[in-house]
Amino acid sequence: MPLLLIVGFAVSSVGNLLTGLAWAVAAAFALQAVRGLGLAAMDVASSTLLQRTVPAGMLGRVFGNLYGAIGVAAATSYIAGGLLLDATSAAVTLVAAGVGGLVAAGVVTLRLPRAVRCAEESGATQTESSSATK
Repeated sequence: MPLLLIVGFAVSSVGNLLTGLAWAVAAAFALQAVRGLGLAAMDVASSTLLQRTVPAGMLGRVFGNLYGAIGVAAATSYIAGGLLLDATSAAVTLVAAGVGGLVAAGVVTLRLPRAVRCAEESGATQTESSSATK
Protein backbone atom coordinates (compact mmCIF):
# COMPACT_ATOMS: atom_id res chain seq x y z
CA MET A 1 0.00 0.00 0.00
CA PRO A 2 2.76 2.54 0.62
CA LEU A 3 3.87 2.15 -2.99
CA LEU A 4 0.31 2.70 -4.26
CA LEU A 5 0.06 5.88 -2.17
CA ILE A 6 3.35 7.25 -3.48
CA VAL A 7 2.50 6.37 -7.08
CA GLY A 8 -0.91 7.99 -6.62
CA PHE A 9 0.67 11.22 -5.40
CA ALA A 10 3.12 11.23 -8.29
CA VAL A 11 0.58 10.40 -11.02
CA SER A 12 -1.85 13.03 -9.75
CA SER A 13 0.88 15.66 -9.61
CA VAL A 14 2.26 14.81 -13.04
CA GLY A 15 -1.30 15.03 -14.39
CA ASN A 16 -1.54 18.62 -13.12
CA LEU A 17 1.93 19.51 -14.33
CA LEU A 18 1.35 18.19 -17.83
CA THR A 19 -2.12 19.80 -18.01
CA GLY A 20 -0.34 23.12 -17.57
CA LEU A 21 1.78 22.26 -20.60
CA ALA A 22 -1.11 20.85 -22.66
CA TRP A 23 -1.25 21.96 -26.29
CA ALA A 24 -5.02 21.47 -26.71
CA VAL A 25 -8.18 21.27 -24.64
CA ALA A 26 -8.63 17.57 -25.50
CA ALA A 27 -5.13 16.84 -24.21
CA ALA A 28 -5.90 18.73 -21.00
CA PHE A 29 -9.02 16.62 -20.48
CA ALA A 30 -7.06 13.42 -21.06
CA LEU A 31 -4.34 14.49 -18.63
CA GLN A 32 -6.92 15.34 -15.98
CA ALA A 33 -8.36 11.83 -16.43
CA VAL A 34 -4.88 10.47 -15.70
CA ARG A 35 -4.76 12.75 -12.66
CA GLY A 36 -8.05 11.21 -11.52
CA LEU A 37 -6.46 7.75 -11.58
CA GLY A 38 -3.74 9.07 -9.27
CA LEU A 39 -6.34 10.54 -6.92
CA ALA A 40 -8.18 7.21 -6.82
CA ALA A 41 -4.96 5.37 -5.98
CA MET A 42 -4.18 7.86 -3.19
CA ASP A 43 -7.66 7.52 -1.70
CA VAL A 44 -7.62 3.72 -1.69
CA ALA A 45 -4.07 3.53 -0.37
CA SER A 46 -4.52 6.07 2.43
CA SER A 47 -7.74 4.46 3.68
CA THR A 48 -6.23 0.98 3.55
CA LEU A 49 -3.01 2.04 5.28
CA LEU A 50 -4.93 3.68 8.09
CA GLN A 51 -7.19 0.68 8.57
CA ARG A 52 -4.16 -1.62 8.72
CA THR A 53 -2.00 0.48 11.04
CA VAL A 54 -4.36 2.30 13.41
CA PRO A 55 -5.87 0.49 16.41
CA ALA A 56 -9.61 -0.11 15.94
CA GLY A 57 -10.58 2.16 18.83
CA MET A 58 -8.79 5.12 17.24
CA LEU A 59 -9.93 4.75 13.63
CA GLY A 60 -12.77 7.29 13.86
CA ARG A 61 -10.53 9.95 15.34
CA VAL A 62 -7.74 9.32 12.85
CA PHE A 63 -10.07 9.37 9.85
CA GLY A 64 -11.71 12.54 11.20
CA ASN A 65 -8.32 14.22 11.51
CA LEU A 66 -7.24 13.06 8.04
CA TYR A 67 -10.32 14.26 6.23
CA GLY A 68 -10.45 17.48 8.30
CA ALA A 69 -6.86 18.20 7.26
CA ILE A 70 -7.74 17.44 3.63
CA GLY A 71 -10.57 19.99 3.83
CA VAL A 72 -8.26 22.66 5.26
CA ALA A 73 -5.63 21.89 2.61
CA ALA A 74 -8.24 22.09 -0.15
CA ALA A 75 -9.52 25.46 1.06
CA THR A 76 -5.97 26.78 1.30
CA SER A 77 -5.13 25.54 -2.19
CA TYR A 78 -8.26 27.15 -3.66
CA ILE A 79 -7.28 30.52 -2.19
CA ALA A 80 -3.59 30.24 -3.11
CA GLY A 81 -4.42 28.88 -6.57
CA GLY A 82 -6.87 31.69 -7.21
CA LEU A 83 -4.30 34.31 -6.21
CA LEU A 84 -1.64 32.66 -8.36
CA LEU A 85 -4.07 32.42 -11.28
CA ASP A 86 -4.86 36.14 -11.00
CA ALA A 87 -1.16 36.99 -10.89
CA THR A 88 -0.04 34.65 -13.70
CA SER A 89 -1.90 32.21 -15.97
CA ALA A 90 -3.69 28.86 -15.84
CA ALA A 91 -0.63 27.10 -17.25
CA VAL A 92 1.68 28.52 -14.57
CA THR A 93 -0.83 27.66 -11.84
CA LEU A 94 -1.16 24.03 -13.00
CA VAL A 95 2.60 23.59 -13.39
CA ALA A 96 3.14 25.04 -9.89
CA ALA A 97 0.52 22.65 -8.49
CA GLY A 98 2.21 19.75 -10.25
CA VAL A 99 5.67 20.65 -9.00
CA GLY A 100 4.36 21.17 -5.47
CA GLY A 101 2.66 17.78 -5.60
CA LEU A 102 5.84 16.09 -6.80
CA VAL A 103 7.74 17.66 -3.90
CA ALA A 104 5.07 16.34 -1.52
CA ALA A 105 5.35 12.90 -3.16
CA GLY A 106 9.10 13.00 -2.59
CA VAL A 107 8.64 13.83 1.09
CA VAL A 108 6.13 10.99 1.45
CA THR A 109 8.54 8.64 -0.30
CA LEU A 110 11.22 9.48 2.25
CA ARG A 111 9.03 9.50 5.38
CA LEU A 112 6.33 6.87 4.87
CA PRO A 113 8.46 3.70 5.06
CA ARG A 114 9.81 4.74 8.45
CA ALA A 115 6.32 5.55 9.75
CA VAL A 116 5.00 2.16 8.63
CA ARG A 117 8.00 0.41 10.21
CA CYS A 118 7.40 2.24 13.50
CA ALA A 119 3.73 1.23 13.46
CA GLU A 120 4.68 -2.41 12.86
CA GLU A 121 7.27 -2.37 15.65
CA SER A 122 4.85 -0.83 18.15
CA GLY A 123 2.36 -3.60 17.44
CA ALA A 124 -0.30 -1.18 16.20
CA THR A 125 -0.55 -2.89 12.83
CA GLN A 126 -3.62 -5.05 12.49
CA THR A 127 -3.08 -8.25 10.59
CA GLU A 128 -5.59 -9.82 8.25
CA SER A 129 -6.22 -12.69 10.67
CA SER A 130 -6.80 -10.54 13.74
CA SER A 131 -9.16 -8.27 11.80
CA ALA A 132 -11.13 -11.27 10.52
CA THR A 133 -11.71 -12.67 14.01
CA LYS A 134 -13.36 -9.49 15.33
